[in-house]
Amino acid sequence: MKKPILTLLALVSAFSANAQVSLKDVQEDPCQSANQLRCYPVSEIVPLTPAPKGYSPFYMYYIGRHGSRYLTRESQYKEPLQALEAAHDAGALTEKGEDVLRRVRVINDEARGRVGALTQVGVKQLHGIAERMFANFPQIFMGETEVDARSTEVARVVLTMCAWSERMKELNPKLNIIRESGDHDGFEWGGNTPDMKQFGSSSAPGMRAAQIRDESLQPERLEKILFKKPAKYVKDSGLDTKEFMFQLYQLASGAQSIDLPVEEYGLYDIFTPEELYNMSRITNYEIYYKYGASPETRLAKAPMGVPMVQHLVRHADEAVAAGVPYATMRFCHDGNVGPFAAFLRVPFAVGTEVDPHVVSDFYSASDVVPMATNIQFVFFHNADNDVIVKVLFCEKEVRLPAETDMFPYYKWSDLREYLVSLTDVK
Repeated sequence: MKKPILTLLALVSAFSANAQVSLKDVQEDPCQSANQLRCYPVSEIVPLTPAPKGYSPFYMYYIGRHGSRYLTRESQYKEPLQALEAAHDAGALTEKGEDVLRRVRVINDEARGRVGALTQVGVKQLHGIAERMFANFPQIFMGETEVDARSTEVARVVLTMCAWSERMKELNPKLNIIRESGDHDGFEWGGNTPDMKQFGSSSAPGMRAAQIRDESLQPERLEKILFKKPAKYVKDSGLDTKEFMFQLYQLASGAQSIDLPVEEYGLYDIFTPEELYNMSRITNYEIYYKYGASPETRLAKAPMGVPMVQHLVRHADEAVAAGVPYATMRFCHDGNVGPFAAFLRVPFAVGTEVDPHVVSDFYSASDVVPMATNIQFVFFHNADNDVIVKVLFCEKEVRLPAETDMFPYYKWSDLREYLVSLTDVK
C-alpha cells in the first residue's frame, strides 16, 4: 500500500495555522464563538480549481448536517426567561437587564412550539448549497439524472433534505430525486457506538469537561450589569449563576439561526469577547472528545466510521461502473459528520491533545460542525474513463492524506485505496 503523503503531525500543523478560533477572531466576529451553533460559513467559500482538461463531473457523494435550527431543549429558552421575569417582578433588574428581558421574551415567543426545528435561515442555507452545487457541477444534475436522497427520521433533517431537493427541482424540474428517511441501509451515516458510553461524566474526558466548564464560567460581571441584587433570582428559578450565564450564551449563539433580525435581538453585546471566548472552550472541548479525533476516544468511535466509509466506497464503485450522472445525498447531524471528518483525517478535524486548555488552539467546532456542514466527494471522468476525485468540506477543497500529485484532485484508485485502509482498524 502506498504511504500517505501527509503525516498526522503535518495535518495538525496545517490546521493549527488555519482553523482555530482565537480571542481576536471572537473580537472581530462574536459568531465565531458559537461552535456547533454557528451558521454555515458561506462567506468563506472560494472559487474551485477547474478540472484538468478533458475531465467532466459525473457523480457526487454528499453527507451533510441539517441546516440552522432552534435550540433543542425547551428549558434553554424558558429557564433564563423565568429568572429574568422573577427579577423584573421584584424590580431587581437594571436598565440593561430590562432590555435583555425584552429580547429574551421575543426569542422565547419565536421558539415556542419550534424547539429543535429547522428555521428559515436553515432552509436558505440548503437552497444556497443546491444553487452552488448546480452551478459548479451542472453535468451531474442535468436532464433526468437520478438522485438518491436520504435523511435520518428527525424532522429538521427531513426538512433539510426537502429544502435542498426543492431548490434542485426548481433549477432542473426533470431531476428524478428519490427521497427517503430512516436508516435502513446499515449505518450509512454512522451513529453513536456502545463503546462511547464509557466516556460519561465520571470518565477522564468527562471530568476534564467539567473542569473547563467550571473555569470558563465567571458570571459575576454579567450579574452586576443585569441585576440590582445579583444571584437571588437566578437561584430562585432553580439555576446556579454559572448555568444561567451559559444559557444566555447559548441564546446568543442560537440567535443567528432564528428568524429574527439578529442585530436587534442578538445577545452578544452583554458579554465581553474574553467571556465569549472562554465559554466557547466548553462546548468546543466536548465536541472534540465526543465527535472529534481525541486520541482517548478515537478507537471507541471507529465502529461508526468504518461502515460510513464502506458505504461511500460501495456507492462510488457502483457509480464509476455505471459512468452516468448520479448523486448520493445523505442528510444527518453534527454527531455524524463530525466523527466522519475525523475518521477521514480531514486536517482540521484531527488532533493529538487531551488537555482541554489547549484544544481550542488547534480544533474549532465552529469550523468542523457549523450548521449545514457537509463533505462532498465529486467524481470526474474523461473519454478514456479515467476517474479522478476532489473532496470538498463546506464547499472548500480539502486535502486528505492519500497519494496524489494533482491536488486538489486524486485518482480514484489512490483515494479508494486510502479509504479502504481506514477500515482496517487496529
